[in-house]
Amino acid sequence: MAYEGRYSEAEEEMRHLPDKFRRAKQTDIAPSADLSLYAFLKKDFNESLSHATYMLKQAQKFNREPAVIFAKCLLGIAHLKKIGKPPESEVYLNEAIVSCRRIKLLELEPDILLSIVRCHHLRDNVPQAREKAQEALTFADRYDYRLKQADIHNFLARLALETGDYKGVRQHAQTAYERAWCDGPPHTYNIALEEAKQLLNDIPTSNDSNNTA
Repeated sequence: MAYEGRYSEAEEEMRHLPDKFRRAKQTDIAPSADLSLYAFLKKDFNESLSHATYMLKQAQKFNREPAVIFAKCLLGIAHLKKIGKPPESEVYLNEAIVSCRRIKLLELEPDILLSIVRCHHLRDNVPQAREKAQEALTFADRYDYRLKQADIHNFLARLALETGDYKGVRQHAQTAYERAWCDGPPHTYNIALEEAKQLLNDIPTSNDSNNTA
C-alpha cells in the first residue's frame, strides 16, 4: 500500500502490525523494519530513523545479521535524505555493503549501492556516481528487481538532466516509468512513477528525443 502511495490505508494496517507480531511470539525486529520503511516511503525521515535505530539495537541483541544489515541500510538512506550530508550515511552504508556481500544478501545490494551513489553525487563526484549507478543497475537487471531498476533509472535520468543530456533523460525516465508502472493503477510504484513523470516534464520543449545539449 505504501509503495502504491495509499498511505492512509497503510497506516491503518500498520497500527495493528506490532500486536500481530507479539501475539506470534516473535521479536519486534520485523515490525520495526516495516515501520521504518513505511515512514521512509512517506518521507517522514525522523520516524524512519527512530524505527531503524530501534531495529538495529534489537537485531544486534538477538544476533540477526540480515536484520542488522537492513537496519544499517535504512539508517544510511534516512540520514542521507534527512540531513543531506554523506559522512554519517556512508558509515552505515559501507558497513552494510561489506556485510551484504559477505553473506550474499542479494536483494539489498542495489539499494545500498544507490545510496552510496547519492553520497558521491552530493560530493559533486559525478563520474564516480555514474559508475556506481551503472554497477547497481547491472545488479538489478541481473535479478530483474523492477522497483530497484525504476529508482536507478530515475537517478541516471536526473544526472543526465544536470548535464543537459536530454536524450539520456528521456531514455532513463521512460524506462523508470515502465518499471514503476508494474500492473498499472492502483498497483504502481507511485514514488518512482511520479518522479519519472516529473523528469520527462523537465525536458525543455525545444529538445526532442533525438537531441542532446
